Amino acid sequence: MKITNDHGLPEPIYRAYVETWLSGARPDHGISVTELIAPPQQVRLLRERRADIKIDVLDIMRMVEGAIYDRFVEPFAPGGSIIKQRLWMRIADTDVSGEPDLVLTDGSIVDHKNTSRWAVVLDHGVVKPEYEAQVNLYALLRVANGFADPPRLQLWLRLYDWSETEAGRGGDYPQSPVIVQEVRRWTPEERMAYARERVRLHTLPESPECSPAERWETPTVYAVMKPGRKSAVKLHEDEEEAHAHRASLGQGHTVVTRPGVSKRCYRWCMARSVCPQFVVISKLKFEESPAIV
Repeated sequence: MKITNDHGLPEPIYRAYVETWLSGARPDHGISVTELIAPPQQVRLLRERRADIKIDVLDIMRMVEGAIYDRFVEPFAPGGSIIKQRLWMRIADTDVSGEPDLVLTDGSIVDHKNTSRWAVVLDHGVVKPEYEAQVNLYALLRVANGFADPPRLQLWLRLYDWSETEAGRGGDYPQSPVIVQEVRRWTPEERMAYARERVRLHTLPESPECSPAERWETPTVYAVMKPGRKSAVKLHEDEEEAHAHRASLGQGHTVVTRPGVSKRCYRWCMARSVCPQFVVISKLKFEESPAIV
């Protein structure tokens, strides 16, 4: 893997991020919980084409900062807690492992997340599906290794871009840069069914292409535009409705297609430089709309 410095970070800062990232411990076999919840195509490319992958240091900054935050909090865990204990189990002839950030004395599982405020604001406080799956898989591993079913599953979210000014305006904006989310506890049957299906997808002879949901794709919308106005009069997901709206507004109005954008591909997938699906996605983006906003 080649990590570039395209944005010209000072060399000591660049090296600090790169060396910290490369020194991270990873299991040498099987599949981890974080890999299991990730797109199978992404995981396979990261494993099989790792030497060919090219990313920029900006692509790893948030993940490195998340790991640093974990280490910052760990020394202050309540006495008797278990910190980052890797557990293993066998599912469909595949070794699956996971390492909960924190297990409290009552067996409750806590996972730290260093994430954007938008993960809370845009989702209206609802736990992200992949986060819910991750901590429930940790619970599955705990039970498989002889521990009691965790009484609670929690996310402790550290919002790296939290704004005190925005919080002061009230509304649904998080009132603290650190919030706690309770996660729904799946039944043992739900956990095992999910785990088996994810193992099946990750062990197929050929990985399926990433779905729109896995790519975090925003839907294609049709913007009704007014001459002299930068923002859209209205955004429609249905093209016919957009043209009907334009016609009702009189001459001069237009409809501009804004294709959906695969946000994970462009900002959060380290395998994009070797991904054949991304080649197609990026080509369509520029062919269909030279100016996406």
